[in-house]
Order: sequence, then C-alpha cells, then structure tokens
Amino acid sequence: MTLDEIRKELKEVRYYYANRERLCKLFKEFEYNSVYEKAKKYEYAIKTAPIMLYDLFFETILFGKTQDAVSKEWHYTIEHVNRLNKKMLIHLQNNITD
Repeated sequence: MTLDEIRKELKEVRYYYANRERLCKLFKEFEYNSVYEKAKKYEYAIKTAPIMLYDLFFETILFGKTQDAVSKEWHYTIEHVNRLNKKMLIHLQNNITD
C-alpha cells in the first residue's frame, strides 16, 4: 500500500473510532462495515511499533487529536510530531497484512 492509501484508510478508521459506540450498536443490527476490519488491521500493525509511534497512533487515530494538539500536549515541536507521524505511517506500511 502507498502512504496515501494508508492515510485515506486511517481517515475512515479515525471516523470509526470517533463514532464507535453508535456504530457498534448499528453493527449488532446489521453486518459489519469494512471499516471494522480496517481498524483491526491497523491495531494489529501498530502493536510492534516503538512506543512513541504506538502512542501517537492512539492519540491521533483512536482519540482523534490533531498532530498540533499532540505536539502541545507532549511539549514537542509540530515538526517533530510530523516526523513521528511519517515514521508511524511507514511502520504501518511495512507491517500491514491484508
């Protein structure tokens, strides 16, 4: 997968997490949407990441924070968080199994 494809899927996964409670109720009534499998795929791929990349994944994807918000919370420059995000995307690219 390309990094752009990963970014696109992560937007869907982020939406899923932001609306997880409501969507899980919907999934009980109807079949799971493919976003559920995408979320699990990325959760599995991030497990082997260095801890900062793992933490960044959950802050930005699961909790829906922006990179700017994370940089302020972690007391890092936005440029550093951008570099960590790029490393996270590369880690995901190298560890995703379809």
